Amino acid sequence: MPGSPVKPEEEFECRGFLADAVAGATQHLRAENAGWFELAEALNLSLMAVIMRGMGSARRGNWDADAVGVRILLRVSGMLQGVVLLAERGMIAEARTLTRSAVESVLHVGALHEQGAAYIEMLKADSEASRKRQGKFILAEGLLTDGDPRNKLEAAITEIESAKPINLKDVASLSPFAKEYLAYQRLSDDAAHLTGKSLNRYIRVAGDRSGWSYAIGQGEPAEIAATLHHVVRAGLAVGVAVTSLLKDQAGNAELAALSERYGKMPEVPPV
Repeated sequence: MPGSPVKPEEEFECRGFLADAVAGATQHLRAENAGWFELAEALNLSLMAVIMRGMGSARRGNWDADAVGVRILLRVSGMLQGVVLLAERGMIAEARTLTRSAVESVLHVGALHEQGAAYIEMLKADSEASRKRQGKFILAEGLLTDGDPRNKLEAAITEIESAKPINLKDVASLSPFAKEYLAYQRLSDDAAHLTGKSLNRYIRVAGDRSGWSYAIGQGEPAEIAATLHHVVRAGLAVGVAVTSLLKDQAGNAELAALSERYGKMPEVPPV
């Protein structure tokens, strides 16, 4: 009937995770994993304090190790905040996509901490290699017509010396966090990349394997817990490494206390 209230499931079918019913259920989803959300919030406060102190102290050169570390931490703190916002709506694939990038940053910050000069050269070379690849693609696909713009691009590509793009396995080999590469792979397969496993999230197979149906909706509490587990773990690792680079003893002590708290959290299912 016209004017009848829309049921939550019907609203989700119309608006997906932008539905008012989803926004209204955030407190319920937070309550089901209160410990993990509270730890993520506490970690965020600590990381933001480290960042603000670091932005004041790491001001010599933008390629100095401490300045690179602050920027990595800025990236990871934003991802942590994004994961919390997505997880409280039950958006598992989306939250895990950000979590995967946070785990990737763990490998990078470990290499920065252990072999800063070598890592920063790898980072610079990767930027140059990326510029060269993009320029070659523009030329190959005819995205610039003949003339001065095309000639300038060809000259710019020629000037860029051969540079090696970053291989994450190479970065991991420099990092004390190399084992996190497995979590990175699993999160990539589960959510960040378009794979058979990531697509399986959107179907439901009958128990007797006789058929299947499409599946939409919020994730389960255990999936939310596992996602927060990985992003908190990543945030702690990056935070500890950066406070070491910055010689931020207060921040390091706070993160040590949060790491101890993390160690006492209940086990979560694997990704």
